[in-house]
Amino acid sequence: MFIYELLTLHQPFEGHESVKECILEGGRPPLTIRETQQPSYIIDLMVLCWAQQPKDRPSASQLVSIASAPEFTHLYDVLPLEAAGGPVLCACPAPLSLFPPAGSCEESSELWLGRGAGRVDMLVASREGHGFVQYSTLPSPHCTVPTAATPIGPCIWIGDAIGHVHGLLASDCSPVFSYALGSGCVRTIVELKGLGRVVVGMSDGSVFLVRSDSLPSSPTRGEGSFVIARLHSGATALHTLVAVGSDHTKECELWCGESKGNISIYRICDGMVTSQEIVNHCEPIIERLEVLHLVSACSASADSDEEASVWSYVYPGCVVYHWEAKTRTILNRLDCSKLVPCSESLKSISIEEHLSPGRCQVTSMAIIGSEELYIGTTWGCVIIAERRSMRPITVFRPYEEEVRVIAQLSHPSSQESCPLIATVGRGYRSLMSRYTDFALPSTPDDAPLDERGEGAKRCSSYVLLWSAGEQWAPL
Repeated sequence: MFIYELLTLHQPFEGHESVKECILEGGRPPLTIRETQQPSYIIDLMVLCWAQQPKDRPSASQLVSIASAPEFTHLYDVLPLEAAGGPVLCACPAPLSLFPPAGSCEESSELWLGRGAGRVDMLVASREGHGFVQYSTLPSPHCTVPTAATPIGPCIWIGDAIGHVHGLLASDCSPVFSYALGSGCVRTIVELKGLGRVVVGMSDGSVFLVRSDSLPSSPTRGEGSFVIARLHSGATALHTLVAVGSDHTKECELWCGESKGNISIYRICDGMVTSQEIVNHCEPIIERLEVLHLVSACSASADSDEEASVWSYVYPGCVVYHWEAKTRTILNRLDCSKLVPCSESLKSISIEEHLSPGRCQVTSMAIIGSEELYIGTTWGCVIIAERRSMRPITVFRPYEEEVRVIAQLSHPSSQESCPLIATVGRGYRSLMSRYTDFALPSTPDDAPLDERGEGAKRCSSYVLLWSAGEQWAPL
């Protein structure tokens, strides 16, 4: 009832005459729609505390453990994804929705998810932190399996598994263009705003520089009019690439993650490649090392004094590297195998069984805001670190298995005081279930079982909506 008063600023059962009889019959004080739009775990804890049977209520020590967990005040919503869509292969935060859901006057943000079954799902989240308000499947973009997506102007560009790039209008999802770049899988699509260009990286190592101000009129034969240049011939496999530099200048660098631990760096000036060099994570070079993830910190203005930085992850391994882009040197390292999730009880974690280097490999990375680096691992952990020093801020494990996506729902350059973050992973682990034996159910009782008989909770993908505006509880 104390939590109820904190949330509502009202006394429980105000104006109710037969309070005792109401409680004995299972009645509880009502919540308005606005009052239910608080952080998810606060509502869950309140409901647990007023369980009808005293044995079903958490103890004082459990209350302290739950309320002091780093994610307690940050999680706003949990959404299970339809299993028929297949695994999530890519994600794209869309511009602020121009057409909010029916009956809503709030600003909203969209998250487009490319699924393994060849479809694109769209989630709409309230900008006020009220959770997801819409989940729908978009009309087919005529792609096989979407593997990369990014917002380009008023459109969302989607790359697929057979080398095609499709443009959909973000406002109504109508098709704008479709173009066949090659036969390999599209790994990544990056916009170079200062140049009016877009870079498309393919799995065979090809890197194409295309125009964003002149869309193709046909699905092929766009060389010169749409395709400006082919930066890389495809001698080695390409896994990822990022642009390094200000959005306000005509110069930038492309850092391309390749095999053998190599990063190829292309310098582009006025739409032309002026130089190329290769840096490596190891000396001497080690075979069978793959640079799977790269993220960069975009400068907010052209006259920013901050040196550009890049963060990389090499598979197999557990280490995230922080590079200074100007000097091509590694400044800091973070070994994810040395970090243990903090919001766990003795019954919910087994360090000897699970915390091995193979379970601490990195599956996703993102720069959120101006100070924090977010890292997802194969064990379902989310690691938050200071991006400059790589000092861990906190670690928690909201998923059973790998964290596939970490995305900021608004544009990274926006000056929001409370940005929203979406994570996608397999098997949701409720904070309540980690400390109690009577936590609220997170899946329906009739949910299908997986091959191990452990239910849809473990095998399904979940999208979690977080608020990053408040400081995370430190380790």
